[in-house]
Amino acid sequence: MSNERIVASGIYYYDEENIGESRLTFRTAVLPPENYHNSDYAGTRQVWGLQDDEPLIQNVGSLETKGGRCIAFPNIFQHRVAPFSLVDKTKTGHRKILALFLVDPNFRIPSTSTVAPQQKELLVEVLETCGGHMAKLPTELLQIIAGKITRTMTRAEAFAYREELMDERTRFVKEQEFGQGGFSIRFNMCEH
Repeated sequence: MSNERIVASGIYYYDEENIGESRLTFRTAVLPPENYHNSDYAGTRQVWGLQDDEPLIQNVGSLETKGGRCIAFPNIFQHRVAPFSLVDKTKTGHRKILALFLVDPNFRIPSTSTVAPQQKELLVEVLETCGGHMAKLPTELLQIIAGKITRTMTRAEAFAYREELMDERTRFVKEQEFGQGGFSIRFNMCEH
């Protein structure tokens, strides 16, 4: 999504238990080829891997995901976790990951160095430890001050905002897949 400015992603699989083989698959949208003959179905399939009326997508491949592995990839690749199952279906299983996103360094984005803490629950503690005259005020006054600060959110509000962002991403992926986006454009042998 253009508002994210993410140029690469990394996923570190740091723990798993009772998980069968799992793979992370990758694909990318491609431009239609320019130099081909109309109705050369075999040639376009052989050279570009495309057939008439297929999506303009190149499947890049897949990697096995397992504990202790880190997979990093550029954001031009769409990724998907392939289906997997439990090794022992009578037991529970889990996988724990750490996802990292590299943001384009040419664009300034808000960070903790320029944005104050947003957690409403932490405001009094932040005010008490900020030093200066503020730290000398009684806790009751700090609570009143914290109550007047409007640009904060509770944990519940943060989770609701997170859900909104995830819904936005889901809608974006569906639009790319089934709407007018890059993964829905089809190869047409007659349009060149």
